[in-house]
Amino acid sequence: MSVGDPGEAGLVERFVSSVSHELRTPLSVVVGYAELLARRDDAATRRTAIPRIHAAANRLSSVIDALLMAAALDAGSVASTQQPVDLGESLAAAAGRLAQRGESPPVTLAHEDGAPWPLAWADPDHVAFILDQLLWSACSGSPAGRQIVVAARREGGHAVVSVGESGASHGLAIVRALVELQGGSSRVGGEHGGASVSFSLPLAPAEAGR
Repeated sequence: MSVGDPGEAGLVERFVSSVSHELRTPLSVVVGYAELLARRDDAATRRTAIPRIHAAANRLSSVIDALLMAAALDAGSVASTQQPVDLGESLAAAAGRLAQRGESPPVTLAHEDGAPWPLAWADPDHVAFILDQLLWSACSGSPAGRQIVVAARREGGHAVVSVGESGASHGLAIVRALVELQGGSSRVGGEHGGASVSFSLPLAPAEAGR
């Protein structure tokens, strides 16, 4: 099944309708802990409140980034500047950003030992955006104690990336649009023992003959 369902509604309308609680929940966390700090500003309260406020603010920032991308895609103003992209480096960077943003399950990068990570022919900024959105989605759907498994492989003339334990479909229509803009495709499946999302991108020209 493809990620998202095409229809008359634009990406912004579909995205907003699916993530209204993703805006309310972190905002409630920020307001609640800010009010707590206003009443009781001591060291113990700050140790609890500040990381929660930071994580909630980062989640809001991610949702806003997705909303802005949806608006740009709806307007047809997103251009893709494709070049070789090392998926190993991109995945490691995305996992690092996730860890820095607050509480999250650990991310495991699964790849065949000794083999180089695929080089995709893609826009590096768009790849970063796609991975950030999928990892955030996986955080919302991963049970306590479970890892998020991210794998990449070559398949025909494409590099295929799968993100295990993906949660609700927040932002996945945007991911699909960005992937298709770069000549790829995306799917929802059941890899790694749980729900997952995978997407493919063309291999870089130097990789295509391997």
